Amino acid sequence: MKPKEFIKIILDAAMLVLLLLQMALPITGDVLHEWLGIALFAVVIAHNILNIPWYKTLFKDRYNAARLTLLVLNTALILDMLCLAVSSVLISAHVFAFLDITGGMMLGRQMHLCASYWGLIIMSAHLGMNWSAIFLVHKLKNKALKRVLFGVVIAVSIFGVYSFSEQGLWQYLFLRTHFVFFDFEMNKLLFFAEYISIITLFAAIFHYISKLMKKGKKE
Repeated sequence: MKPKEFIKIILDAAMLVLLLLQMALPITGDVLHEWLGIALFAVVIAHNILNIPWYKTLFKDRYNAARLTLLVLNTALILDMLCLAVSSVLISAHVFAFLDITGGMMLGRQMHLCASYWGLIIMSAHLGMNWSAIFLVHKLKNKALKRVLFGVVIAVSIFGVYSFSEQGLWQYLFLRTHFVFFDFEMNKLLFFAEYISIITLFAAIFHYISKLMKKGKKE
């Protein structure tokens, strides 16, 4: 594996870990939450710098379903990160408090809430589209091991469906509620397990959608 590819994998993993930690506001606290947000935005910038060659190919060659889906996901992710960055500054009570911004607090909170959970879904989908490259699944020759991994992904994804419903994420995605309801008595390990299962669920969905599109192209 080339050093640049390895760095890309590290950055992708860092983005997901940081976003996962951002979901855990009751655990991290407000101050760390804001600093982790800055770290997340810095990783996103680094990720895009490394992917400048991808931007140069946007108007080259023909688009198939898989390439178009990846373009939509990447565009959505960029817009989502911009919404998170702007809303973070608007509602900051610590890191950017010196700016003394007085307006746009309500808009900032709603934008931040919506963009946070859409970011989780979009990043998970982006991970799924690159699943094989990231985890080197395509290099596994042991069919039994592949079946075991497939079974684990299915089991975790099923738990992800439950977690998505239990956490009420659909309400935040569509702003059916303007406040996040945290269970402060919830076990921390269970909290992270639920969000990891949600990430796995959407990563798996888009991974197999990608495989089907590539298979359809060959046929």
